[in-house]
Parts: sequence; C-alpha cells; structure tokens
Amino acid sequence: MAVKLELYRVFKEVAETGNISLAAKNLYISQSAVSQSIKQLETALQARLFARSPRGVSLTWEGQMLYQYVRSALGLLAPELTARQVADRHMAAVFRLDLYKTQDEIDAGTPSANASGFFIMSDGLAVTNYHSIADAVSATATLSTGDVYEVERVIYYDPDIDIAVIRVSHAALKGHDTSAFATLDIADSGTGDLRAGDTVYAIGNPLGLGLAVSSGIVSATQRDVERYALPCVMSTADISEGSSGGALLNVYGQAVAVTSGAYVYGNSMYLAVPIDPILTADLTGEGLTLPEVLEAETVG
Repeated sequence: MAVKLELYRVFKEVAETGNISLAAKNLYISQSAVSQSIKQLETALQARLFARSPRGVSLTWEGQMLYQYVRSALGLLAPELTARQVADRHMAAVFRLDLYKTQDEIDAGTPSANASGFFIMSDGLAVTNYHSIADAVSATATLSTGDVYEVERVIYYDPDIDIAVIRVSHAALKGHDTSAFATLDIADSGTGDLRAGDTVYAIGNPLGLGLAVSSGIVSATQRDVERYALPCVMSTADISEGSSGGALLNVYGQAVAVTSGAYVYGNSMYLAVPIDPILTADLTGEGLTLPEVLEAETVG
C-alpha cells in the first residue's frame, strides 16, 4: 500500500514533540487530523508506532526504527524557509529571559538585565548563553503569548563556550500553565554544514523590546574570538543587546548557533557560538539552581 508523504511528516512531528496537541499546533492542523493520520500510517504499515500515556506519546521500537528513516528522508526534502515563515513557525519556541540579581529586584519585579533563550525540548529544556545567567539568582521566561514561566534549574553550563541549558517550569507565573512548549530542532550536524554565504535567521529579544526576527548571510563559520573557547559563526543577521541567548537558524529553521555578541567597531559583524556542544552534552542530570551556579562559579 502506498503511503502519502504527508503522513510521514505528521509522524515525524509527533515523534519529535511527544505531544499530539503540540504537533497539531506546529503543523497548523487539528488534533483529530493528527490522530487520524497516525492511525492511517499504523494501519498501512501494520505496526504500532506510538505508546500512549497521560503525559503524551512515545515511540515504540517499531516507531523508533521508522523515525530514523523518516528523519533522514524528510531532511533531504526539507523546504527552505523565508523570514516570514521562520517567524510564523518558530517564534513561539523563543522567549525573553528576564534576569534578577537581588531579592529586591525580584520583589519589585524589575529585572537587572534581559536576554533571550529558546526551547529544544517540549518538557522545558531551553538554551541560552552562560553570560546571560552568570550573575542571576532568579530568572523568568516570557513567551510570545505573554505567558511567564520561572526558570527552575540550570541543567548544563560552560562559561568558556558561553552556553547554558536551563529548565523552565510548566506552571505559569502569569498566564496559562502548559503541558508542552514549542521547540526548535537542532541541526544534526550543528554548524558542520554551514558555509560562508548561506542565509541565516536570528530570533531573539533585542533591547528587551520583544521578540523579533532578522535575516542575513554567514560571513565566516570559524571566527576565532578571544572570549570564546570555540570559534564563532559570524553573520550579518542583526542582533542587539538583549539578543544574547537567541537562536541562529539555517534556512530549514534548525538551530545552528546561539546569538552572543558583535564586534563593537565593525559593521554587521554579529557573533554566535556554535550549538554543537549541546549535541553531546549530558542533559539528564538534576542540575543546579541559579544561586547554586553563582556560588559554584564565585568559589571556583
């Protein structure tokens, strides 16, 4: 039996989000259409692809095998996105990060700094720059919807490469609780497939004014910068103060780097640290609270 390509696209989205409703949102179709597509695919292949639970869905062994093939095949067919499509599809996965250094700032609701971040897992795992959270004792993530969530823990961080992975609470401080966050895919090769001249898009929170998207080209893929342990991606996609921790995306909407800074005396020389370390980092640990990270780095 021939299986329509669209069924595989739906299967891939559900596999990666682990959530029917979130997959439907990302695909701009109804939940019933997603469920029906999965049922059709399971019937056609005569295999059970997902195990259902109150928390969502997970791949069965057969589903895992299929996912490996589907991800590779659809990757070859992935369409290049315009800036408008990137904003429409991926803005929801990026957030404003408000940082608080003292209890007085927390009580007054006046952050000492703003930065950016983006979700890589629907359970709340998100990426930002280490320097964005370095001096904070508390932080919140504000989505494009205006909903606000607390940063619970820091799961991974490395000051030298300026990357941190944080966990964001599902319980809203303002707005609505959520069972799953929208996410960005990380390019399988990280920055490996980037070349000078490639189109890239940056999404972040420039100047703390709200989420915004910009576009540009890769100027250099391996720019050595003194403050970073790994060579940076340099591009012309505009970022500003407050954009630190935002996402640099390739033309397929996949995260390839984390926007981090710029050459002060240069024109359109914006820097992003490669996301490659996240691909091999252990993100299964309990992590530390922000005050514990601050203490560990101060003592160290």
